[in-house]
Amino acid sequence: MRQVVQRFRNTSIALLAITVIASVTTIILGTFAVTNFHSNKKLSRWELQDRTAVGSHQLASALALPAWNFDDAQVEKIIEGIMSNPEIYSVSFNSDEGTLIRSRGQNWQTVRGEGTVPSGESLSATHSVKFSGKNLGYVKIVST
Repeated sequence: MRQVVQRFRNTSIALLAITVIASVTTIILGTFAVTNFHSNKKLSRWELQDRTAVGSHQLASALALPAWNFDDAQVEKIIEGIMSNPEIYSVSFNSDEGTLIRSRGQNWQTVRGEGTVPSGESLSATHSVKFSGKNLGYVKIVST
């Protein structure tokens, strides 16, 4: 115990002050960084949800005429076009004629069919596809 007290007495006040200031600054900056990270994460998810909702609305509008005309080739081209957005994990178009699904494969390439969505990390938006007041189906976009 005496050695500890003796060692403490031999330490300069400047060194103790620098150590305390550095420790307090580290704690304050660490707390700020964690708070900022969580705030930015929440904001990013809100923005992604908004972009997903807007995308589903735009896709529903773009698919209305081709779906009305039974132009499956054009419907597929439009869905392939929206899948060029790297935030989108999958797109499905459900109508009376069937369901068209595009999702991401193992290397994030666009594939036919349904993939597994990472749990807890995906956001989705659904919008009905209408033409002249008639409901033709609905689209669903899943973003990660």
